[in-house]
Amino acid sequence: VSMEHITIGMLNHIKVRGFYVEDLDRDTLLYAESLVARIGPLAAMKEGFVISSAKLSNGLLHLRETERGEINIKEITEKITGSDKERTSTFVLRINTIDADNVQFRLQQRDRRATEERGVNYDDMNLMGIKTHIDDFYVSHGAVGGDIASLSFTEESGFVLDNLSGIFS
Repeated sequence: VSMEHITIGMLNHIKVRGFYVEDLDRDTLLYAESLVARIGPLAAMKEGFVISSAKLSNGLLHLRETERGEINIKEITEKITGSDKERTSTFVLRINTIDADNVQFRLQQRDRRATEERGVNYDDMNLMGIKTHIDDFYVSHGAVGGDIASLSFTEESGFVLDNLSGIFS
């Protein structure tokens, strides 16, 4: 993990420029040119780690299957939390509001299947120009969910999503 510059203000406001995280193979896992977060009140921390709002600009999330057969982000989270296959996660994260602009999401499977010339290659997806607003995002005991107010992007194949909204869990 590295950061070019960090500013902490008023105890609950954090600005990071050049936030970078590598996976265990030293490939880029996460990059954010700009990340701004407001941490929730301490009283709310009893229920887990709470972020009131997060804004991400000009970023990249690169998920890929490693030679070990695991998704790179899973290996990192297990290393941080000390999780093993017999334990269930007790980690809880809540982000009340997430705004992202100009983010790229890459998902690469190790054994990529051949695809036709047209359409999205789900084994090697590359979503570009992601712009989204998500409310009530959570990671709780291994589950992930939230309310997507808006989501748009262009996939490398030319597929364009103009506006998606919905709840996921």
